[in-house]
Amino acid sequence: MNKKKIYGPLARFLRAGVRPFLHRWDTSGAQKAQPPAVYVVHHRNMSGPVHTLALLPDEPRPWVLHVFLDRHECFAQYYGYTFRKRFGWPAPAAWAAAGVLSLTVPAVVRSFGAIPVYRSLKETRDMMEQSAQALLRGESIMLCPDVAYDSAAPATGE
Repeated sequence: MNKKKIYGPLARFLRAGVRPFLHRWDTSGAQKAQPPAVYVVHHRNMSGPVHTLALLPDEPRPWVLHVFLDRHECFAQYYGYTFRKRFGWPAPAAWAAAGVLSLTVPAVVRSFGAIPVYRSLKETRDMMEQSAQALLRGESIMLCPDVAYDSAAPATGE
């Protein structure tokens, strides 16, 4: 199977730019994986996806919460939840950070060929269909199990 370029120019540029800073991670075992593959990655506050997308020799298409593919929804997520509720930032700082991130994150996520993750039944079927079609084309996918950051339960999630 010939190696397909999945990632756009922005994703390839970012991959090359962060690799020198992630040198301590050993990905030699991943070299043996033959696409298509399904990578299940621990999220670890974005550390898992960043390391996986940067260091794997394959170009897996990540499953990404749909809000990060749209600028307005991305802003609302960062401002209303991530920075204000989760981190407790003051409104002006949260607004500024959410503004910058909502201008960049959707472009980056799309450049990595992200498959949007929705939580409704109909859209979940569409997501699964996109994933199945990607695998049939020989493309790999990357899943990062969801974490309920505000949960007091001892387990990671359901």
